[in-house]
Order: sequence, then C-alpha cells, then structure tokens
Amino acid sequence: MNYIEIKRKIYEDGKIKQLLELLGCHNVRVRGKNVVAALPDGDNTSSVQVSNDERLLLNVQTRNISGDIYNLIAYLKYGAITKQEAKKVIGACVYIVRKHLFNDDAWFDNVSMSHQIITLTKQKQEIELKPNKVLDERILNQYVMYPHIDFIKEGIDYNTQQLFEIGFDIQTERITIPIRNCYGELVGVKGRIAKDAEQNSVSKYTFLYPCNKSIELFGLDKAINHIHEMNHVIVFESEKSVMLAHQWNYRNAVATMGKDISDAQIEMLKCLLNDEIEIVIAFDKDTQNKESAINLMKRFDYNNISFIYDVDKIQSEHASPVDNGKEYWDRIYFQRFSRYPEKIKKHEHQF
Repeated sequence: MNYIEIKRKIYEDGKIKQLLELLGCHNVRVRGKNVVAALPDGDNTSSVQVSNDERLLLNVQTRNISGDIYNLIAYLKYGAITKQEAKKVIGACVYIVRKHLFNDDAWFDNVSMSHQIITLTKQKQEIELKPNKVLDERILNQYVMYPHIDFIKEGIDYNTQQLFEIGFDIQTERITIPIRNCYGELVGVKGRIAKDAEQNSVSKYTFLYPCNKSIELFGLDKAINHIHEMNHVIVFESEKSVMLAHQWNYRNAVATMGKDISDAQIEMLKCLLNDEIEIVIAFDKDTQNKESAINLMKRFDYNNISFIYDVDKIQSEHASPVDNGKEYWDRIYFQRFSRYPEKIKKHEHQF
C-alpha cells in the first residue's frame, strides 16, 4: 500500500478515532462531517479536526497546522509544523500507521536493515554492521540552514535545497547535507567544501558528523513510498543527483554516497523488491561499462535491473547522468539498457 491507499484504508476500516487516540489525542468523537479531538497537551476539545472521508483532511485550529492526517502525525511525533517539514518525515509517519494501527511492520522491518545488526558474508568472513546512532536534531541549529549559491548554480533550486535541509557551516566553510536513515532519523552530516574555499581544502567532501554510510541510502526516507507507487528505484552515486532527480519529479531516487555500492546497500534494495520493481543503476560516466554492469548483476542476483548510459557520449569522465540537464536525462533514462524493455515503456507516463 502507498500512503494514499493507507489513508483510504484508515477511513474504510473506521480507524480514524483509533489513530487519533493512538497519537495521544483525547475527547475523540464524530461531529458532523469531521472527527474532532483535543491535542494531547490541550484542553480545546475541538482543536483537531479530521475530515471523516478518505482524504483525511486536517485542521488544527490552535496551532495553525493543516494538510492531512500525516501532517498531524509529523507534528505530534516529530515537531514538524509546516508542510515542508512534514514531507521530510513522511516515510516515518507511514511507518507509524502501518506498524501501530495495522500491525503491518514486516515490509519496513525488511527495509530498515540499518536498524538491525546486519551479518554479511564477505570473503568467507562474517562481518557485523551495527546501526548508526540517531543524532539529536538540534545539532542542525549550529548551521546556517539556508540554500547555498553553489548548489543553485548547479541547478538545485531553493525549494529542493530546503526539502533536503541544505545548510552551511561557517567554521569549516562547507555546505552541509544531513544524512537520514529510512525512518527519516538524523544519523550524520556530510560537508561539501564551498567553491570559494576549495583551494584551501584537502578533500571536497568530509563528514562533520560521521556515520557508516555503507548501511544507509541517501534519500530513501523520501523515496520509499514513490518506489512502491512507481515500481522502480533509481540508484545514483551522489546526493546532489538525487536532489536534481527529485526536482525533476523522479522522486524514487536514492544514492550510495560513493563510487561503489556496499553489500549492505544491496541487501537494503533487495528488501524493497518484488517481481515488479526494477532497479535502475544510474552511476557516473566512469563506471558505465559492460564489466561493471555484469559485476553488479552478479552481486544483486536479480533479473529486473537496468543501466543508464551516456548514449551520445557527450559527458565528461566523472559526470553524473543528470549533469547535462533534464532533457538529456529524460532521453537516456528511457533509452536505458534492460532485459525487459516493455517494463521501461510502462513507466514513461509517470514523468
């Protein structure tokens, strides 16, 4: 079920009141066309108003919060007030409903490999990967949480940077990129040196708050519902590629945050899969070759996988498939190599 189907099921199963009570609201009751209640810490018994239909439209009168039931969950569980803030934790909100209202947590438990101790067998040795520690959201307050001109020049617009919480660390002169796990919880902060300071820096990227990136997929918290709605997932190398793809309405994209894809990341992707979901590998130009493709197919051990290539051979050696603009990306995306070209045709109407 995607998040829209979940809302419909909440209504059809008569669980609106149960969900509000689960969230800690009290004095829950039906009044006219709405289900009304008081906030957990409030005494206005009609403060929360949810439409008693499949849209589950929301209005919290005393807090100036509106949208739908997910906006209420985002506010009560994560302190998200605006719709923009709520979008950042939509995956976690869906998880709360599926697990606690419908007792359906198997799918997310499979996906959330980073929240378990993962045992991988590599070169006949067992390696335990422990989950990344969840960080306090307040650490982001030390940065200037405002879109950066360098990313604007690279085509990532103001709204997209806000959605991905791009900021700037004055002390290190680095653009900050928060790293979140599949639940939307903060587990790290990556820093990209600003163009003006590049000559003084040893490395372009570094972690200001380190995490084990090999057990996370950047953007998965925002992409997880779109992946299942659209039946395919796009895998990039870099965070910026995910941002551009999202901006162009390819919201089913994630990134490995590096040149290679780890065994843990492959397991996370395979946990998303059913027979219909296609994995689209959109790595940088220097890894777009037959040898890399064959190696990845062996590692995934999964047939429904396709690859993006620079078909016109116009990109520089280390360019991402999105670096030459949306028009070229659209074309190479729908010309990607796949064993199942009829499935590619099926996706074209979605963009």
